[in-house]
This record gives sequence, C-alpha cells and structure tokens, in this order.
Amino acid sequence: MSDPHQHGPLDSKIGHQRQHPVGLRSLGLAVVLTAGFAVVELLTGFWSGSLALISDAGHMATDASALLIALFAQVLARRPATPRYSYGFGRIEALAAFTNGLVLLGLTVWIVVEAIDRFTAPHAIQSTTLMLVAALGLMINLLVAWALSKDQHDLNTKAALAHVMGDLLGSLAALGSGLALYLGAPNWVDPALSLLICLMIFRSAWAVSATSFNILMERAPEAFDSAQIASVMQAIPNVAQVHNLHIWELAPGQVALTAHIQVGRLENWPETLDMLLGSLHKQGIDHITLQPEPLE
Repeated sequence: MSDPHQHGPLDSKIGHQRQHPVGLRSLGLAVVLTAGFAVVELLTGFWSGSLALISDAGHMATDASALLIALFAQVLARRPATPRYSYGFGRIEALAAFTNGLVLLGLTVWIVVEAIDRFTAPHAIQSTTLMLVAALGLMINLLVAWALSKDQHDLNTKAALAHVMGDLLGSLAALGSGLALYLGAPNWVDPALSLLICLMIFRSAWAVSATSFNILMERAPEAFDSAQIASVMQAIPNVAQVHNLHIWELAPGQVALTAHIQVGRLENWPETLDMLLGSLHKQGIDHITLQPEPLE
C-alpha cells in the first residue's frame, strides 16, 4: 500500500519538510554562547546593582530563545510527516515563539517597574564590573552574528540574526552606562538606559508574538491577497467560479490553500487542475487542495 502522505507529480516539490536546513553547528554554538552569557550578565547585574546589565541579559535571553526556536525547527524539519501529524511539526515553532513572546513581554513590564523605582531610590553600581561584562557581551554578540551570517537560507535564521544585531545595541547601551557612571554621571543613567534596552526587547517580543499568533489563528499571510488569488484562478480556462477559498500558514513560510472550483466541463478537470497548480505554486503556495464542482 502506498504512503497516503507522499506527494504526487502535480504537488509542490517543497513538501512538509524544510528545503534548506541551516548548519546546526552554527545555530548550536550561537545558542550556547548567547544563553550562557545571558546567565552571566544576569548574575553580574544583580551583584553589581546594574539594571542596564540585567536588562541586556533579558535582551540576550530574547536572542537565545529565537536561536533555540530556529534550531528546534531545523531539527524537526528533518522529521517526515506521520499519519497523526500529516502536516509535519513546523507549527511547534509558532507555539514556542508565542510562549516565548509572552514571557518576554512580562519581562519588559518588570524592568519598567524596577527602573521607575530606581529613579526615586538610586542603587549603588559597580561601574567597572558593568563595563567589563558589557564589553565581553559585545564580543559574544559579534561572534554569534559572524557565525549566523555564514548561512542565511532559512527565514528563522535571518530573524535570529536580526535579533542578535539588535542585541549589539543593547550591549553598547550597557557599556555606555558603565562608562558614564565611571566618569561621574548620576546613577539614574543606568535605569534610563535600561528603559532603552527594554524598548528593544518589547519590539522583538511583540513582533514574535504577533507573527506566531497569526500563524496559530490560521490568518491569511500578509503577502497573499485572497481576492487577487481568486481572480488569478478564475482567469484559468474552464474555471467559472472560485468559492470557499481558504489560505493560511501551516508553519512559517509554508502556505496552504483549499478551494472549491466550479468548472464548465468536468471532463477537462485534469488539464484545468494542472494549470491551477502551476499558477499557485509560482505564487509560493506549497500545499493545495482543490475540489471541482459542475457549473450549475
């Protein structure tokens, strides 16, 4: 008996598995370096009294989470679909990203509350320790960015690289905070810069949460206009009307479509189907299910 989940000759060649798995070694190294240093920054931040360093640790945790999600997605991408998981395992990435985004949004709230408290009751800060750790964090980010820049076939890796490039600014902000305090600036500089880092964390967390929420809710991707796609399909010879059209993302970058097609002549459906699939595949739609119906 043939496998009911295998793709036929008219199906998309993309399938349920990712086509360009990135180097797992580069992603793994990036996860270890970023997550490990986030812990170092967190502990040093509490020890030195620097909220900017704690905030940057949260920002690096954002990057580590994004990298881990990308790594997890690449590992799962090598697993084929199963009878119970016929679309594969890509949606786990969206679920993990959504959870990660909510946690990070909660972190930004904590940082803001703590920063406001420190404006009214400044804490003593060890500026030398702050500068040393922030400088080391800057070097770690540069190393991670270099490792990821060598392999950018996957959208998740590109997104993770964007997170890391943003974290470079966080490390620079923490370094600037330490330098300013060392030169005699008032202690409120530290919570002020922590709020700047907090804005970067919020931006990343909101983008991750919104994107993953749209995937989980099966919203049509922004790049696809249902009305325009229906119009293109109806321009195919023998297609009279398109209805019950649904477009959604199975996982990031994997677009699916189902529709009912009213045709003038059912006996010409094989040729019509071939043209429809060819047109939709060119538009980047991977998984297509079309049901023909006679013209009433």
